[in-house]
Amino acid sequence: MELSKHFQIKMMKHKLLFICGFPSGGTDLTKTVLNAHPDINVSGEMPFLVELLNKGYDHKSSFSSLEEIEELKEILKAGDTWNNVRNADFDFSDLLTKEKEMPLIEVLRVMFDKEHQLVWGNKTPQNTENIPLLRALFPEAHFLIVTRDVRDTSLSWSRKWGKSMLWCADKWNRRMQQGKRDSQDVKEGKALWVKFEDLLSDPENICRLICSSLDIPFSEQMLEHHKHTNEKLDGKLNYGKALKSDNQNKWESSMSSKKVQRIEEIAFDAMQKLNYSTEMATSRMPITDFELLKGRLNDIYALLFVGNRASEDNTVGYRIKNVIHEVNKRLSGRR
Repeated sequence: MELSKHFQIKMMKHKLLFICGFPSGGTDLTKTVLNAHPDINVSGEMPFLVELLNKGYDHKSSFSSLEEIEELKEILKAGDTWNNVRNADFDFSDLLTKEKEMPLIEVLRVMFDKEHQLVWGNKTPQNTENIPLLRALFPEAHFLIVTRDVRDTSLSWSRKWGKSMLWCADKWNRRMQQGKRDSQDVKEGKALWVKFEDLLSDPENICRLICSSLDIPFSEQMLEHHKHTNEKLDGKLNYGKALKSDNQNKWESSMSSKKVQRIEEIAFDAMQKLNYSTEMATSRMPITDFELLKGRLNDIYALLFVGNRASEDNTVGYRIKNVIHEVNKRLSGRR
């Protein structure tokens, strides 16, 4: 159906932003920095959002009855493992009576963003792999893809979750390359790549760059995001805390030369594309079948017996919940 003129204006005004990247890759910090801006409200992870395509929704979808909206609500609630749809129970009666018809993007905006900010959206690292699907749902969406040195990312995976550094490097290599390819098809000015290391070292210029890409004024509050963050997330040690410019290159003092070389060899192609210099590797050597099997077995063990070392609630029940979450991701085709 054709959108009403009213909502065409609204869609031009509000901007949908997807923060993508890789787990332990700086997306949480980026989200909290952005949310300190008075015009930005980005929610937590919503990997289930792309599944709306399989349910028959696309960028032309609109709703003219409460029953249709309630059906959408049930789909969202079923996939919202971490309760990040902040306004899931909103009563659309008055809005729908006034507008007669509401497009998908506007219904989601109301459900995601209680504050009704100019820029809204969510932070989901694995959406680096879902850019074409998200564009099919939201052609005008903005994408902010955050990268972090694969060596520090792999180290974080091992320290925090007990997971395989080599399999992490393999996944990082594939995801970042896919995101780089897919982002080339995004409309000019709507896909921005930012290094986590640059955000730590030069936060003002990076924040100004992000604001410019969203066509909103820069806010000094972004540089003191920790003063504007009341939310605390269990399992994320630095969430809501001030920037630490030295929170990088930890791999240099924490990894053997052999481990550094193997990670660089596995992630060589993506490191080259994203301008990360290698210290040991001179060419690509993909992960072997044995390394892959070992990594998978290691990560299964880690899910069950390690969990999240940074979590205060790292109980058996918590770990089982994470296992179920991982199984559901794989059953739905997500990695």
